[in-house]
Amino acid sequence: MAGERKSLLKRIEWLLFKLEEGLLLLALGVLVGLSFFQVLLFNLSQVGFTWAGDWSLSMVWGDRFLRHLVIVIAFLGATLATREGRHLNIDAMTRLFPARVKVIIKAVIDLISSVVCLLLAKATWDMIAILRDSSGEAFKLGSFVVADWVFCYAIFSGFTLIAVRFVIRGGQDFWGGWTGNVEPEPPPVGAVAPVQPQ
Repeated sequence: MAGERKSLLKRIEWLLFKLEEGLLLLALGVLVGLSFFQVLLFNLSQVGFTWAGDWSLSMVWGDRFLRHLVIVIAFLGATLATREGRHLNIDAMTRLFPARVKVIIKAVIDLISSVVCLLLAKATWDMIAILRDSSGEAFKLGSFVVADWVFCYAIFSGFTLIAVRFVIRGGQDFWGGWTGNVEPEPPPVGAVAPVQPQ
């Protein structure tokens, strides 16, 4: 039963990872593609292609959209960093404890971090409710108007996904520490593996 639960959790985590990775690649592709297209139109309009200048003027929404897209990419990157355990982490004190205790401490810290992220997500949700009544438009695509507060959902979703990541990591760490099945810690980023004597 515990093995089935663990494999289901692993499957859910893998699906979440693939979704985040796909969204990140899509957002990066749109960011690079739209930026390149805007620069190309601007340069073509400077050398005398008037149609490029007209297109460039019709894409005034592009800059604001790209600014908001950067926030989306930042939060997707943060969720992936949390998954990999490469988020901001101060672990000077935990190095003093044995592996089993260290893992349980990490689990508690991850669960506290998830609560903080959920509180930030709740604050963002409240901010969205306030902005809906007072916010202006971010940009127009023909007759389609996108309001500023719509992009706040990226912040809400980002904090929620990070909280889910912390819960998954904390649960895995707590279970590993409780059962004594502690996985070895990966080396720090950029660390060089020690040379084995021959």
